[in-house]
This record gives sequence, structure tokens and C-alpha cells, in this order.
Amino acid sequence: MRNTFFTLLSFISISALAQPSITSAWVPTSGIQYLSSQFSAQSLSEGSSGAGVTWDLSTIDTAGTSPYAYIPVSSGPQNSLYPSASACLNAYNGEDYEYYKLTGNRYEIVGAVQPGSGYNVYTNNATIIQFPCTYQSTFSDTSRYVDYLLNPADTLISDNTMTATADGYGTLITKGQTFSNVLRVHLLTHEIDSDITFSSIYHGTYDAYIWISSSYPGIVLANVSHMNYDGNLQDQGYYAIVQPLGVSDIRTEGIRSWTIAPQPASGTARISVFNDSQEKEATIIITDLTGRELSRTNDIITQGTSSLGLDVSALAEGIYTVSLQINGAISTQKLVVR
Repeated sequence: MRNTFFTLLSFISISALAQPSITSAWVPTSGIQYLSSQFSAQSLSEGSSGAGVTWDLSTIDTAGTSPYAYIPVSSGPQNSLYPSASACLNAYNGEDYEYYKLTGNRYEIVGAVQPGSGYNVYTNNATIIQFPCTYQSTFSDTSRYVDYLLNPADTLISDNTMTATADGYGTLITKGQTFSNVLRVHLLTHEIDSDITFSSIYHGTYDAYIWISSSYPGIVLANVSHMNYDGNLQDQGYYAIVQPLGVSDIRTEGIRSWTIAPQPASGTARISVFNDSQEKEATIIITDLTGRELSRTNDIITQGTSSLGLDVSALAEGIYTVSLQINGAISTQKLVVR
């Protein structure tokens, strides 16, 4: 299974103090959603530590985006494996479902499911954050999970030792977005995997940096990771494309679901919306991955199912975001144009 540790800290948020502080008030709720844009970190510097730092990641080249969303635990696959879980993150557009719980002053992962590939269950939960966490604070953790893999069938036991240090705060710049009062956390992890099926042992080290903000609960704004798994080196990262602070989810306006088809689209696409309340006006906004607005149109959503036209004939091949906005509430999805 994909190592889930680098999406684990997608739950951290911080208070709006000059020197950010993390408390249990940061815990996300169902309905938070955003896009994650992946990039190669091989030639990218994570920048310096310290107070009042500006980290500029705006020059990175991305390799596509994936939607992320917090959903009710009851909606996650194989949720009966995690009876203590209080939150579920649907990551990579349904490729990963990660389950979490709050225990005292610790937020922990209890397991993860990759439909069709396998699942893991923590026998010693991994601490994601220990409260309170402020600039220059540090904590350590040990954890163990059992990985049950499919195709081919295999079982792994993974033991992890991690140290986390909040080593800086300041301003983060990504493509099209600037975030102030951001806290950076440096993560050092050593992993030992015991392959029960094939009687093998593997070693991995992970050196990662994440950026988080109280203005965006539950979202890692950026991640730069350097990995060495038994000599196989990999540098990768991602940054989040998020909606503005204070913008609510469109479900508060009666919208229960919406989809864009076909994917990829060429010329025209259709937006199908299911609305269980009265007729309303909606604004449809298309932006590129830098956040630049390309088009804005208005349409009427009737009660029940509506089909709205989306003209993409002027768009070059690539990946875009489509936002559906109703009375200030907003939801965003990915659009692929070919």
C-alpha cells in the first residue's frame, strides 16, 4: 500500500496568533474538501527554518490534481474495522480512505483502506499531533500497523519511529495562492517493514516538511518529502488548492451531489446537479491550476436533477478546476480537457 504517513498530517490546523499554536480545536469535520496538486520535489528546496520566514513554492511544476474530502466514518469502506474512528479522509479521489481518532491530547491514525488493493490496521496507533504544539515544540512517537495486501496476497508488519518539530512559521506562497501565519513542521521517520509472507525485512527513512494554517482546518497547504526505501530514493510533494476562508459547503444550500461528464471533456461537458430544495441561481467558475479565473457563467438549478451546459471549447488540453457557487457556498471539482 502507499505509505499513508504523508497525508496523515492533513488534519493539523493552528490558531491565528502571531506565533501559531495547535490545539484540539483544529479537528476537522465532515464536508471539508479541497484539491491536492502533486509535484516532484527532486530539485526543490524546502527553505529555511525560523521565525517570519517566506517559503516560495510558486515555481513548481505539477503533475495533476486529486480531490480530497472529509466524509462521515459510516460512509467509508470497511469502516467496521475501525470502531473507534471519529474522522475519515477520502484521499486521491477514492484511492485511499484514512481513519482517525482523538485521544486526550493526541490525534491518531487507526487505519487505512485502499479499495481493491488492501487495508491496514494499527495495533499501536500513530500520533499525528500532540497538543499543544507551537513554534520550536517537538514530540516523538512509535507506532505499528499490519498491512493486508491483495494481488498478490501479502502481509506486512510495519514499525515506525517518528520525531516532529515545528521548526518555522511565516508566509507560504504556492501557485496562485499566498497564506500568512503558517506553521512548518519537520518530520523524521524511520520505518521497518517485516514481510510475513516472503520472510523479508525492509527499511525506510522519510524526511518531510509540511505547512499548515488555522485558516484552513484539516488541510496540509504544502508537503515536501524525501524518501529512501532500501536504497530507492524518491522526492515528492503536493500543495493544496483551497476555497476561501469562511466559504461554506454547498450542501447547506440543498445540493446533495454534482458531477461533471464526460471526463476528459472536449468542446462541451455537462454538470449534473441533484438539488433537494427550491429552485436557485448558481455561478459556475472555471480556473486553471494557478487559480486564474478563465470563465464565469450563471445558470438556474431546479428542484430535483438539473443538467447544466459547460463550454470548454476555448480551453487548451490540461487540468482545470470547476467551482459551483450558490449564495456564497461553494464546491470544487477537477475537470480534464482533451
